[in-house]
Amino acid sequence: MQEIEVKYRVDDLAALEDALTQRGALLSAPSHQDDQAYAEDGWTYADSKIGRSFARLRTQQGRHLFTVKRPVDNAMACLEHETTVADRE
Repeated sequence: MQEIEVKYRVDDLAALEDALTQRGALLSAPSHQDDQAYAEDGWTYADSKIGRSFARLRTQQGRHLFTVKRPVDNAMACLEHETTVADRE
């Protein structure tokens, strides 16, 4: 699976939600995610992410998901592999 993530700063959330709803988007209720992230040994935020592997363990609504991402073209376009984990501990 390849994921392309896009992030935007939103100054008026209510106006954005209204515009999306008018265009037929169905928004779910907010959900809580508990994430633990891992990077390669020696990597720092000053370094490029491209070609590096990153892992995340996420718990959401009692489900644990282990994901490995590797940015290929830029920090937001990643090759991604994931699997469920029975016991987060």
